[in-house]
Amino acid sequence: MLAAPKKLFLVDAMAHIYRAFFAPMPQRLTGPGGVPTNIPFLFGNILRRLIKDYQPEYVGIVFDPPGATFRDKLFEKYKAQRQPMPAKCAYNCLSSAGCAKQCACRFSKSRATKRTM
Repeated sequence: MLAAPKKLFLVDAMAHIYRAFFAPMPQRLTGPGGVPTNIPFLFGNILRRLIKDYQPEYVGIVFDPPGATFRDKLFEKYKAQRQPMPAKCAYNCLSSAGCAKQCACRFSKSRATKRTM
């Protein structure tokens, strides 16, 4: 008998981060010292919702490298309609990467807990 196929989700982190930066919110979230925290908050919500709704065995979170990529060479108008990422957003990307690591750790621990029950 074959084992059920396992689900792998790959998350385009930069698309969600960019979207979260421009998300209309009644109030911008900030941490101590006024550091904006809406991106990690919204990005974490996206990851939690994905895990809750689809219950994948594996989740990969992919961040764009700095600078041009092969897509820019293949298609000149790649992201042409998109505004450049603001400096505040770039800072929040680092925070979101930390958020992604925390979510991944919690995801791994919760999956291990469920399997042992």
